[in-house]
Amino acid sequence: MSNFTRNELANTLSQRLAIPVDRAKGVVDQTLDALAEALAAGQKVEFRGFGIFDVVNRKPKIGRNPKNPSAGQYQIPARRMVRFRVGKQLFDKLNPT
Repeated sequence: MSNFTRNELANTLSQRLAIPVDRAKGVVDQTLDALAEALAAGQKVEFRGFGIFDVVNRKPKIGRNPKNPSAGQYQIPARRMVRFRVGKQLFDKLNPT
């Protein structure tokens, strides 16, 4: 199984919408930039039927290297992470009955 990349998305949009690939790449780039800006501002991004992207705060925790347990423990700082929750229509496509 291979990855579906940004370029492949732009090529697919170009074919489906009958627009030049460069224009489709611009649309994809602008869309992803707008999503990233909204998430960075703490907003929830919702696509009905597809899913919801939101920002969650992870607490700091103690970590260790499982390959070298004698190296000791270290502090993993608190972080903001993006969480994705799948929508019903996408869930149903992934799990047909």
